[in-house]
Amino acid sequence: MSLLSSIRERISSSFERWRNRRQEEKERKQIERERRLEQQRREEEQRKFLYRLGNDFEDYVITMFNPEKFEPIHRTPTNDDTNGRFVHSMVYPDLRFREIATGRKFWVEVKFGHISSLSAEGLAQAKIPVVSMEEQERIADLLDSFDAYCNDLTGSIPAEIEARKKQYEYYRDKLLTLN
Repeated sequence: MSLLSSIRERISSSFERWRNRRQEEKERKQIERERRLEQQRREEEQRKFLYRLGNDFEDYVITMFNPEKFEPIHRTPTNDDTNGRFVHSMVYPDLRFREIATGRKFWVEVKFGHISSLSAEGLAQAKIPVVSMEEQERIADLLDSFDAYCNDLTGSIPAEIEARKKQYEYYRDKLLTLN
């Protein structure tokens, strides 16, 4: 009986050490996960701030053109306008103006700190490949469904871990009781 008690005690103490190490590792991973999420949140806030600053700068650039001489005729939709699903704001220049006196049209690309102007002739010569809006929508829908699938998978993993934990505890208890 003493040998059996000794074995049971050793198994219990080994299991307890293992469980403590596992708990510490779990806590460390949780802290790391929270740190990563906080970093992502901060980066997202900074991106939104810079994006808003960029839109405000575009508004300012529009005011730089004398409305008696220049008429704004186009402002490329931003990612906010398209819910971030399409690339128009990355492909086309930001603003298009028409000079009232001559009717000449020109594009203006707005960047932080400077403005570079494109002439109508230069823009006409540029080859800018853009897939059709239908294709962009198809790709965005495909990526949305893939994202939903990945989120579904990450939701089922904790449930599977919990089920395996219960299964492990059941068989461990069976072994320790030796019945």
